[in-house]
Amino acid sequence: MADLPIPIPPGFPGVYQLELTDRVKGGAGGMANRQAEQLAERTEFLRRKIDDIVSGALSAKIADRLVGPRNIAMTGDATWSVNFDGAGNVSAALELANSGVTPGSYGPITVDAKGRVTAGRALTAADVPAIEWGKVTTGKPTTLAGYGIGDAYTKAEADSRMQYLSRSAGQLVAMFTDSPPPGTLVCNGAAVSRASYAALFAAIGTKYGAGDGSTSFNLPNLADGFALLAANGNPVGSIVAGSVIRHSHGVNAWSDAGGNHSHGVGDPGHAHNIQVNAYTIGGGQGGGAGICRTGYGSSADISAQGRGTGIWVNDGGSHSHGIGVNVHDAGGDNNYAAGMRLLICITH
Repeated sequence: MADLPIPIPPGFPGVYQLELTDRVKGGAGGMANRQAEQLAERTEFLRRKIDDIVSGALSAKIADRLVGPRNIAMTGDATWSVNFDGAGNVSAALELANSGVTPGSYGPITVDAKGRVTAGRALTAADVPAIEWGKVTTGKPTTLAGYGIGDAYTKAEADSRMQYLSRSAGQLVAMFTDSPPPGTLVCNGAAVSRASYAALFAAIGTKYGAGDGSTSFNLPNLADGFALLAANGNPVGSIVAGSVIRHSHGVNAWSDAGGNHSHGVGDPGHAHNIQVNAYTIGGGQGGGAGICRTGYGSSADISAQGRGTGIWVNDGGSHSHGIGVNVHDAGGDNNYAAGMRLLICITH
């Protein structure tokens, strides 16, 4: 007795093989039906296993790969597809379909039930709700820059400018700076617009110049000059001639030679009488001298009589002498008093 060979034993007894010596007997348990009963039992077992696999009660083993690859795809609001044969994992990018909305940045948008944006538009004034300022508790700006206003004065700048704007037009302002402060113009005689500086034009009119005669007028001209007080009846705007303070100048003087000339000298001569004891020494007008004895004595007085020389100098004829004088300058091109230069402005 032997069994038929079974390649993969399912756990059942081997299928009986009829031998030549077996007696054939039919019916239940008969030798003639043994093989059929064993095969039927195996068939029923396989049917139940297949039913369990179909129902999910039993996990079936997977194949290494498919005979031919299959394409797996999705369509609709997104598209995606891969070719798969079971040999390994596959992946692909999911591409969303265009919603029909133009790309851009939007405020209000419309979203459908599936979360898709179907419309969008820019914000309008009607989209901003009216909120009472008192109900805003945080995020309130404290400066104009906080509201996006970048071309306005700061508080410090506004305070600085208001001190000149609050003055009436036509006032004088002296500055130690290189440029005039807001609300003022430099007193340089320039012609300015009557319309733009209406308050200043109303204050000074054409006192310092009529400009073009219709649309402009001139500012006071104090360029490199001085402002004087209008007192003692002198009118405002009148020009006062300057005066030079007393000072000294260096002088070089010389006399030219008058040419060669001569002077004549006259000398008539003279004599002195001297009394010595008894002798008389004398001389005449002609210049001669003589001694004569007049007497004797033991004592005598000596005396000399005074005589004029009689010498004179004759004139040398008519002539002249040239005299030159250099006077050195002691100043500049302008008549300035000592002082410091300031920028003189007028309020408008």
